[in-house]
Parts: sequence; structure tokens; C-alpha cells
Amino acid sequence: MKKIKLILFLLFVIPSCCGCEINNSSVQNSSTQTDNQSSLSATSSEVYGKNDEIVLKSDILPSDIQVRGIKNENNFYYFNYKENNSIYIYNTNNNSRELIKKPISNKKIIITAAFSEKWLIWVEDEDLNASNENQPTSKNWSLYAQNLETNELLSIDGYKNIEINTSVGVSYAPEAISISNDNFVYRTFDRLADGNVYAVIKLYNFAEKKSYIIDSIKDYYNNLYSDPQISGSNIVWSVSQLNLKQQSDENGNVFLYNLDSKEKMQISNDDETTSPYIYNNYIVARLKPNGQNENSELLLYDLTGDQKWKSIINPDNPEYVEEKHIEIYNGIISGGYLMWSDNVQKSLVLYDLNNNQFYELYASKNSNDNSLPFNICNNVLFWYQVDRSDPDSTITKNMYTILK
Repeated sequence: MKKIKLILFLLFVIPSCCGCEINNSSVQNSSTQTDNQSSLSATSSEVYGKNDEIVLKSDILPSDIQVRGIKNENNFYYFNYKENNSIYIYNTNNNSRELIKKPISNKKIIITAAFSEKWLIWVEDEDLNASNENQPTSKNWSLYAQNLETNELLSIDGYKNIEINTSVGVSYAPEAISISNDNFVYRTFDRLADGNVYAVIKLYNFAEKKSYIIDSIKDYYNNLYSDPQISGSNIVWSVSQLNLKQQSDENGNVFLYNLDSKEKMQISNDDETTSPYIYNNYIVARLKPNGQNENSELLLYDLTGDQKWKSIINPDNPEYVEEKHIEIYNGIISGGYLMWSDNVQKSLVLYDLNNNQFYELYASKNSNDNSLPFNICNNVLFWYQVDRSDPDSTITKNMYTILK
């Protein structure tokens, strides 16, 4: 099987790349507390569930397919890198490939996309690399949406001819899009009524064909939004303060906005919780102790429960007991399963929120055999098996697993 260099994986490890549509949930607008001492994590006596309890099938994808979303269990959206990142769909039953969308401009490439049953949303921009690492990229971007049933094309947003002075290296263009029902959200920069440039979180509603700014930060030089995530009527994001001399040093908190009540709440108070992801009534976020990556954890928050953060993945989990300098990140919930990434990569473990059970889907055979989860979209998990004995750390298997 032809191998793909690992760098392709690293380019696309983002929590929302699949752009899956997810179900509605309600929010309770009550006071919240952070309780990082409460732990749901596995103990040394943990017994993993049997994989046949949750796995329908696993199979290998062609090495050139980097899945960005799914239509159903047999049809996966991906970018064709040889054709300006045009969006194709791959059918696993007959191995066929069908072109879905080319960039509107033949001088641009598609840089991110999201999918639902009715809508395809994408951002395209010039194919340029940043020549100055202290300046933002993507200054000529456009955001479009197309109805997959009627082919109606909407031009929604784009570059506003503004300049940003920041050392964080963020992009002018949306780097990820999250969609649920008739709404999608993203972050970018815009000039508001006072004439000043702000970092903003935007929501677009397809029923109204209208955009809304639901949050903004004027001091974007010192504050950074995570990519917002939406599920039903609830939107989550974090605001982080970065140490510009050491950007891995990040302190932040999580915010929740409800579309029905129009209320925004800060739901963490420890200055260590960032990068939330929401699925139905569950929110997962990353805890960075003292703002550092090392010994990071994933916290779980149930909107219909006691509304306290509980540690669910941390260095005390069995797969990390013999490891040092552990970094845990990229928590994503979809289809009732929690997926995450780490810097150990010795086993592929999922957490089933429905029955509070861990499952080890893959265990490394030796120190050079690593597993890298890429994303989980609805009930399909995408991951790589990597052979570290190769000096280029090439991918040996491009896998997908369909879950029950």
C-alpha cells in the first residue's frame, strides 16, 4: 500500500474538521461551578469493554483520502489535493469517487469545509504560504454555502480589507466551521460599528439567510478565541490569554451561549480550561494545569446534570501509567463517543458516554507501532496506524471504524 507522510496528518488534526451535523439539546441557565477534583477517569483496575459491543466493522481507506466529513456510513467527503482541494465523495462499497464541488475561483483552493444533510459550506482562499510568521494568513478568503438538494449557492462572508497587527499567527479566514440544523458558526475578524477591528464569533442562519455576531473581542492581540462549536441551540468557545514569548503557555475559560435565551454564561472559572467541543448535552474541554500542555486533561460537563466539570481523561488513566510528560488534547464527542489525541500514541481508546465504559480499539504491538485518531463523525471513527521505525514516520494504514 502506498504510504503517506505523517505531515499530511498533522496539517489536519483539528477538532471540528468533519463538520458533522449534530442533534438538538436544551440548556439549563443556572449557576455553574468548576470541580476538577471530581474524576470519572479509569483506575488501574479498569477492564476495557469488549470491542464487539461497539464496533460494527473496520476497514482501510485508500492512502490519498483525508476524510473531512461523511454523508453516511458508506460515503465520505474528502479533498483532492491535486485539484485545488476540490471536494469529492468516496463510496466504500464500490471504491468510486465523485466530484462534489470545485472552488468558485480557479485561482483559489478550498481550505476548510463542513457538511450537513442539506448544506455544504466551505472557505476558499489563494494558495499562499505565510512569508512572515508574525502576520496572519488568508487575506483574500471567501465563504460560500450550497444547498445539496436545490444547488442554491450563497456567498456569505469574505475578507473585509482590514489589517490585523498580531503576533499570535492567527488566520483572517475561518479555520473551522461547526454546523447544526439551520445554523453554523465560525470565528474571524471584522470591523464593527465603532470603526475598530474585532475578533468575532459569527453565526449564520439558513432559514433567515442572515449573519449575526454573537461575541467580539477588541483586544484580540492578547485574547484568542477557540473555534466555536454548535449543537442545537447551544454554542461553546473559549477565550485564552497567551504568553507571546511562549505560546504553549495558555490560560483561558469556557463560555456557553444559548440561541433561545440569547444568554452568554462563563462556565469555567479556573483560567485553565480551553478548546471546548459540544455534543447534545455534553461539553468536553481541555484542562491545562498552570496553562501548560504537560499533564493536561479532558474535562466533561453535562448541561442536564450537576453542571460541574469532571475529569474524564487524565495522566492517571491506565494507558498512561508508565508514561511521562503526557499531553492530552483534541477532545471530540460524536455519536455518543469521546475521542481524543495524546503525545503517547500507544493505544486507541474511546469512551462511551452512554454506558460510561472505555474501549481499547487498538493496542500498539511495539514501541514503533503507533495509532493516531484523526476524527470521529457521527458514528464513524477515522484513524491512522503509523510505523515509527520508518525515518519519515509514514502512515501504514489509513483506517476507519464504524461504531454501533
